Amino acid sequence: MRPYSQSFTLILGWLWLFLGAVALHAQEVDSPPAMEVSAELAQKYPLKSHHAKLSFGCLDCHTNQGSNLANLKRLKDDDCLSCHQSRDKMASRLAFMELKKASPHNSIHDGKRLHCDECHMEHRPSVNMCSECHEREVPLWMGETP
Repeated sequence: MRPYSQSFTLILGWLWLFLGAVALHAQEVDSPPAMEVSAELAQKYPLKSHHAKLSFGCLDCHTNQGSNLANLKRLKDDDCLSCHQSRDKMASRLAFMELKKASPHNSIHDGKRLHCDECHMEHRPSVNMCSECHEREVPLWMGETP
């Protein structure tokens, strides 16, 4: 190997490391700022255990709403579906329940039209809307609403 090709390889290696470090730093700069949530707010707005295990912060769901906690708005279905993909995907996860006509994500009454927050609540206990009419049957059909 010629002496200049070793130097050239070394320079390329250092350049590659430098550009990689710049790219990593740029990703950190573009990500939303971490928000410090007081113990009082964490108690007032608790996360569901499955979201807490993923270390979700306020801005993971409340995207494009600024960083002032007081100004965060109620989520819409599209916010939930940005992670949970689609109504069809959610219905397919519970397709086995359609045999009893009991799938909450593709119900005999509403199809796939229900809004997520008609049953699922992030910061307070969820409710199973089916229980409003099917109080006795729901415990036989399904478990607790996440």
